[in-house]
Amino acid sequence: AADNWQRGIALCTSGKFEQGGAQFKQHHDVNPDDVENSAWYFLCIAKTKGLEAAREIVIPSRGDSRQPMMSVLKMLKGEIEPQQVLDAAADASIPRASRPMAQFYADLYVGLYYDSLGDTEQAVKYLKRSQDYGRNGYMVRTAKVYLDARFPDSK
Repeated sequence: AADNWQRGIALCTSGKFEQGGAQFKQHHDVNPDDVENSAWYFLCIAKTKGLEAAREIVIPSRGDSRQPMMSVLKMLKGEIEPQQVLDAAADASIPRASRPMAQFYADLYVGLYYDSLGDTEQAVKYLKRSQDYGRNGYMVRTAKVYLDARFPDSK
């Protein structure tokens, strides 16, 4: 069960944030450095216990080498602003071939962060923008499904 992070995403997408949080907390045991897990867990805690509680129990990472994941973690902790995550993903030092995926992840997790804050307008803006990178894959489809399920009026 701890390996089933996809279940946690499905629970969040269906609005079952308490159960999703339990799933992501359990997943941390088998994948301790995945900042994506930290971001989804943060969302769950913010939705069920509030933003301050989420900031107090951000799941740590010893290092996630994917850009801009460590910036995402700093944003969750309140150490940097969402724009700094977006800037980190657009950094010219990131190899050109990797930049679109970095920008996708920045938009996705900035969108989820704004959802955590209860800022629907900004959440929708960045979740929609994450779709602009045109890559196919599980997380790209996840962003679309989450957007459509959680914000059905945004189409």
